[in-house]
Formats: sequence, structure tokens, C-alpha cells
Amino acid sequence: MSAHLSQLEGRTQPVPSDPHQSGPPLPAAVADPGATDAPDGTDALYIRVLEDSPDGGVFVVRIQCRDPIPLAFWKRKAFFYNGQVQQTDTRLRGDGDELEFVLHAMHRSQRLSNAHYWTPFVVALCLDALLFRYRLPPHLHWNGNIEQVMKENTLVLTR
Repeated sequence: MSAHLSQLEGRTQPVPSDPHQSGPPLPAAVADPGATDAPDGTDALYIRVLEDSPDGGVFVVRIQCRDPIPLAFWKRKAFFYNGQVQQTDTRLRGDGDELEFVLHAMHRSQRLSNAHYWTPFVVALCLDALLFRYRLPPHLHWNGNIEQVMKENTLVLTR
């Protein structure tokens, strides 16, 4: 499934040569720390987690996305708080296509990994991205779509 980003309209358009395409293609969400642009021209969401130190308890999650709608949503969204982690800031970066979220672990335990603290926030970002019709690949070289994953995992999703 491929797509082209329309420069004039600023949204993803279906490729006309694909008669089996059922609707507008879904942009890809990618968690690749070295990536900057989607290889096939699709709009992509990049999520990077930056940690200040193993015992610091302050984490920065950076997202990059060319679609202004989810960026505007995340910029205005209420700060994340789950009892263990509290979001303390949201900053616009770069050319307006990057946001940074600052997270603070409320009661940091040395026995728990850093991922224990920032993972719920990243999962919330991914769920938001689903609302904006991003497909989330189970691995970096996956060519399917989220509907296939949901059909294959209906038992897990209905628990």
C-alpha cells in the first residue's frame, strides 16, 4: 500500500494505479531512532524516547510528523498523569513538525527500568495516532495494515 503526499492539500492521497485500494492509505508510524523521512514518500510518525540518565527520572519523548492535525491535537491535549508519571511540558521544535513532551517520574524506583515509566505515555501516543488513522507496524519492515493485525488478534483485543 503506497501513498503520495499532496503538496497542495497537505494530506495523503491514494495511488490511482492501485484499483484494489479501498480508501485513502494510512500513513506509517515508525519507531526508528535514525530515520528522518519515510522511504516511499508516505507521511510518517516518528517517536523517539530520550533519557537524561538511568536514575534521573526525567524523560523526553519526541515525535515528528508532517501532518498538522495530530500535532495540533497533541500540543493542546491535557497533560498526561497516571500516578507514577506526570507530563510537565510540551514544546514545539524544528520547523513546526516536531513536539517534545517532558515526563517526570513521581516516585522513581531503582528496581524498575526507565521503560516502565515512559511506556504508558508512548502507548497513549500510539492510540492517539490510531485515531488519526496511522497504521502501527508490529516491526519495521512490515507491509500490512492495522486492520489485518486487529483481525489476527481479536482474542487479545476482546479480553
